[in-house]
This record gives sequence, structure tokens and C-alpha cells, in this order.
Amino acid sequence: MLADEQIIFESPDPRGVYCYSPALLQTATGRLIATCDLGGPGVKHLPGAKSMRQGDPAGSQGKIFISDDDGHSWQHVADFPLRHARPFQAGNRIYILGHAGSMGIMFSEDDGLTWSKVHTLDDQHTWHQAPCAYDIQDNQIYLTMEQQVQGQTWPGVAPVVMRANLDDDLTQRENWTFSNPLIYHENVHTVQNIGIPFYPTGNVGDERFNGDPCWLESHVVRIRDPRHNLYDPTGNTVHLWMRMHTGMANIAAIAQCRTLDDGSLKLELVSTRVGSKMVFVPLPGGQMKFHLHHDPISQTWWLLSSQTTDSMVKPELLAQDRYNLPDNERHRLQLHYSTNLFDWQYAGLVAAGQTQRHSRHYAHMIGVGDDLIILARSGDHRAASAHNGNLLTLHRVKDFRTLIDPAIVPCSEALA
Repeated sequence: MLADEQIIFESPDPRGVYCYSPALLQTATGRLIATCDLGGPGVKHLPGAKSMRQGDPAGSQGKIFISDDDGHSWQHVADFPLRHARPFQAGNRIYILGHAGSMGIMFSEDDGLTWSKVHTLDDQHTWHQAPCAYDIQDNQIYLTMEQQVQGQTWPGVAPVVMRANLDDDLTQRENWTFSNPLIYHENVHTVQNIGIPFYPTGNVGDERFNGDPCWLESHVVRIRDPRHNLYDPTGNTVHLWMRMHTGMANIAAIAQCRTLDDGSLKLELVSTRVGSKMVFVPLPGGQMKFHLHHDPISQTWWLLSSQTTDSMVKPELLAQDRYNLPDNERHRLQLHYSTNLFDWQYAGLVAAGQTQRHSRHYAHMIGVGDDLIILARSGDHRAASAHNGNLLTLHRVKDFRTLIDPAIVPCSEALA
């Protein structure tokens, strides 16, 4: 397949300023908004707003771009002091939620041209996340941020579901409801009989580090198909699909969040019909940051993720330019679709870098008409590493619904 590709931002210092955390939004007017953040030691030399946090003397810088021609050209409109940010629309406001250690949020009331200052939502915890999927139903938004867990190695985070009414002022902490954090090592046995974890914690091979098994970069999804085993007819349950760091490829994690009678949110593991707990789910590329998009027209879920080709190679035999462990392959961006979030059908390869260093990963996508618009964290031969890329690339999958096999029955019939 290999979609069309264009560069919308290029690092001014490929070995010192890295392109991270792309996200996309189409506003009610049709305008496209793209966000990202820049990291690395060279950020301290950049003009404009920057976030600072303990242990990061250079800081990071968020950037905002807009397009009024469906992504063919872009205008840089603002910088902001947050990282891992994502945009979303609520009424006449567009918000960007992220963190700089503490959780912060900012807004625009003129369709993304100008932006408010950052308002602090929580400074009692150290926060993490990535621009992941959120859910909106009955004028309520459900999304996740992740608290860092003290004493844990990377990734060492616990998802927290947040809910708010879109008509409220979302810069105010009291207008958000927070769930409990879901801490991996408190809910999952350390050793699993399916080979998780695959590597010991610490250095593996030649200076390649493996952290404790953990979930991270969580997406909020809502199962709308009444035929689905996990469907909640009350509408009080959303589910989390999470990247699963285990040392193995193609495994993600799952959890659920229920709205209780008193309006509070309870985040917990999913129980099967016999009472067993679900933790791991099959997902192509689930070992890396992936992105989920629900298409309401076809009633299908679309998955962007990193394709692995050699995750079982011995770490000490990896090429010099291969980043970290064998499951950390970052230069092949693949597309799948599903009607139920469990059974994934391959749709094609969106992008493929020329070498391991030419990453195409950590992508975010939205549907715009008949096309999928994809923004990826990318690199070329000048990149510092596959992780620390120097480009943001835009990819367009035209007429993406034609990729669906007509034999795959969507859930729309059950919803009719």
C-alpha cells in the first residue's frame, strides 16, 4: 500500500533536537490541527515557550500547526510548554492536554489560531502519557493520563481515567472526575506462564536496557456492538487498550473503567464469564505505542502500529543502529482493521524507512472524509537514533474503507 508522504516539520538540529508525540484533530470548521513536542539537549537553544521538569535541564517544547486545505500545507501558529499533548474539541473551545511533570491544559477559542496560558490540573503527581484515543458519549469525554509509580523502572506508570462534561470549563480541576490508578505489579503476577517477562530487568546484551513489565500509553475505547462479549448495555463502561512492555511482540493489555452509582470511576481488570481476569490481548504491534481510530461509517476500528520482523533475534546480534531490544523495531508502520478490537485484519504497510534509523512510528490518525490522515514521528539518515527522530511526516491513506474485506461483517447490522 505505502501511503503518500510529506514532511511537515524538520528538526533544526537532528542530533540535538528530536521530534516527539504527534497528534491530529479536525475541528468543527474542518480545520486540521497538528501538535508535537520537541526534546533533546538542543531544545535549550530554541526560542519560545519550553517546559522544564526535574532531571531534564534542556526542557521540551510543544508546537502547534494548522491546515485549511486538508493537510496539504501547514502553518506554525504557537509553541507551548507541555509534552505528550493531545488536542480535542469541547463546544466552542479546542483544548490541548499534556504534562510537564504536573498535568496541564490550555485552550483556544478562535479555532486554534491563538492559545491561552497553561492551567494546572494536578501537581500532586508526576504524569506521563502519549496522544492516545479518547471517547465521547452523551457530551462526556473519557480519556487517560498516567501517574508515574515510585520505585519502578521504566515505564513504571499507572493509567488514570478522567471524565468531564464538554460544556464545563475544563481548565478547572473540580470539573474532572478521576479514577483510581491501575498499578501493574499490584494486579498482575510478575511471572506468567506465557513467557512474560521475556528478559530480566536491567541491562541485556550490550548496554540494552529492559525495564520491569508494565502497561503504558493507554487508549480509551467504547464497545458499541451488542453482540460483543464485553458490551455493557448500561453504557457505564469504557475499556482501555494499552501498550504492553514485556520484551515480546504483538501483545497489548486491557482494562475496564466503570461509572458507579455515585458517579465515581472504578478502573479494574476485566473478568471473563468464568471469573478469570483478562490482562493480555493479541494486537499487532502492541509492544510499541499504537493508535486506535473508530470509523462510525463502517463501524470498524483502525490500528496503526509498528511491524516487527525479527523480535526473536538475540539482543547481542542486533545491528548497531537498532534501538534497544528486538521488539523495538520502529521503521515499518502498518495498518490493520477490526470489528471487535480482538481479531485484526491486515490492511497494508503505511510507511517503511530505508534503514532501522529511518523510523516511521508513534503515529496518530484521524478520518477526514474518505481518507485516513496520519502523522508520524520519523527520521532520516541524519537522525540521532530510531527513537530520536528529526522529522514529522504526514501520510494519507486514500479511500481507506475500500481496504475492508466485504466478507468481514461490521457491527452496524446489530446496531440498526
